[in-house]
Amino acid sequence: MTRRIDHLVLPVVDLGTARSRYGVLGFTVAPDADHPFGTSNSCVFLADGTYLEPLAWRDENLVRRSAQDGNQFTARDIAFRAAFGEDGMSALVVTSADAAADHEYFIADGISGGDMLEFSRQALTADGQAVTARFRLSFVDACGSDAFFLFSCERLNPLPADRTALENHVNGVLALKEIVLSSAEPTRLVSVLERLTGQSAVKEDGADLFILPNGRIRLMTDAADLPGPAHAPLAAHMLVFRVADLSVTEKLLAANQVPFEKRDARIVVSAAPGQGVAFAFEG
Repeated sequence: MTRRIDHLVLPVVDLGTARSRYGVLGFTVAPDADHPFGTSNSCVFLADGTYLEPLAWRDENLVRRSAQDGNQFTARDIAFRAAFGEDGMSALVVTSADAAADHEYFIADGISGGDMLEFSRQALTADGQAVTARFRLSFVDACGSDAFFLFSCERLNPLPADRTALENHVNGVLALKEIVLSSAEPTRLVSVLERLTGQSAVKEDGADLFILPNGRIRLMTDAADLPGPAHAPLAAHMLVFRVADLSVTEKLLAANQVPFEKRDARIVVSAAPGQGVAFAFEG
């Protein structure tokens, strides 16, 4: 079964910095939300069903204590920040209909990344009602990488919400088109990603490409010319977005004084505080 991309985790030093950066890039940012283990996010939802999760620490003691208690999410976030700092992209998340079954499959297949995590959090709906959302996460070992981790996410009790307004971005972004990763151990990582995504890799321009229903994952073998961590078992470098009109995106970035580079039919914005990896925009 081919999975879909669910979301991407992007560590930031604080949500205010992320909110400001995503704002000048032309994204609509959702209200802050707290996790029970000390982290908080301010998500960017896209119309294709994917989202970006800028992630910060609300309570460092709680984050570290949860990691000591076996929370793989916070443990891996701590490892990423210790190795690469407070800004970056640390995780690829795929959808799951049954994370418990995923966990058993990952164990049997020898790619488990540790204990499954189940948690809930409180939130308010658009009409002010208090609701509880529950999630279950199952982790995959990305060849021991501190630069990136992988997991599947099941929504046991998803938040009822109309996200139409949050999915409307003045930069014209419609969808996540591609995630650019690199690996110093590509043979093993190709196998891991195939089992995680349920999609066989195809070769394109020397890279391994995983074509999922709502986006592509490009695994490069040489990160020397890519921004971000190099020589890691697995690392993230760039997100490519599909936009409605590239000229609109260009005008907005110029008006907001965001430096960018035009490369044929692509606009590239380098990583900056609050924006952990390079962003590319294509029509």
